[in-house]
Amino acid sequence: MSDTALITPRKPAAERAWVAIGGVLALVLLLSFAIFCWLLGEFPPTVTGYRLWRAGLKRSNLQAARARGADLRSVDLHGELMFRIDLTGADLSGANLSGRAELSEARLADAKLVNADLRNANCYRADLRGADLSGAKLGGASFLHANLEGADLSGAVLQGALLERTRMTGAKLRGRDMSGARFTGVTLDDADLREARIRQAMTASFLRADLQGADLRGAALTFSRFDGADLRGADLAGARLAGARMRGADLREADLRASVWGFPPRAGDRGPSIARLLRRRGSARGSASAAIDGLLTRMKAKQRWFDRQVRLGIRVRGADLRDADLRGADLRGADLREATLTGARLDGARWDAATKWPPAYTPPGKGGRQ
Repeated sequence: MSDTALITPRKPAAERAWVAIGGVLALVLLLSFAIFCWLLGEFPPTVTGYRLWRAGLKRSNLQAARARGADLRSVDLHGELMFRIDLTGADLSGANLSGRAELSEARLADAKLVNADLRNANCYRADLRGADLSGAKLGGASFLHANLEGADLSGAVLQGALLERTRMTGAKLRGRDMSGARFTGVTLDDADLREARIRQAMTASFLRADLQGADLRGAALTFSRFDGADLRGADLAGARLAGARMRGADLREADLRASVWGFPPRAGDRGPSIARLLRRRGSARGSASAAIDGLLTRMKAKQRWFDRQVRLGIRVRGADLRDADLRGADLRGADLREATLTGARLDGARWDAATKWPPAYTPPGKGGRQ
């Protein structure tokens, strides 16, 4: 074979130029991609990272960040730390904020959170005034001391949510199943709770709230306030209403069968009595006597507290109970002065000397069921 056959022919100058240009373009694209990833603060880049970048945010630094009115639809911020973030008026529709996402003291007033996922999120002291949470998943989320005044929660899933000391004045909760949510010390004044379902709302405030047709069967509503509330047609059968206040409430056609309106002493309460402990202390020595003394002190304190609660009953002064179903209700200690009981059914209701009736009203039976 000759030497000339092994010589590779040189490429034309034009072809070599195109190869060089292609290499330069590839290098520019690679450099641009690296800069883009650096700007987004993530690799590989995602739609969430791009939306955050456009809003002037970085996933690596979301705490105390500010992006008012930002478009953050469908972003994935699962488990992110967003302490004190300012997203006032932002659109977070369909966003994933679940997995213990930290939203403590976040500013989300007037934000759009339609169909957003906030399951198990921590919204301690978060500002959600006027926010649209319709269709949002809020199961297991904590709204301790949060502000949800005027928020729209229609269609939201609230089972298992913690709403303690939460302000929800004027909130829209119509038709919501909140049987698994815990409403403790919540302010629901002027809220729309028509046909809603609640099972626990102790020490809550329902001043002037609309609870028409609400399902409150067996609910723990002790020491809650319902002054001026509309409870027409509400189902309160078996509800625990001891210490509650219903001045001026409208309970027409409400079902209050077997509801408990006071703190009656429990029959057959077992356990060591104070008298028995005193006799036992007389024969005890040393540490045993000291232990019995400590137990006696605690029991006496508990007894004083319980005696005070027994004297407390539901206060329904001025409440409209016309045509209300109170069959089998426990009215011991209830304050029914100034209440309207025209047409109310009280068959089998329990009452005692502490029950206060309207003037000139004749209670059922002779002493009722004691």
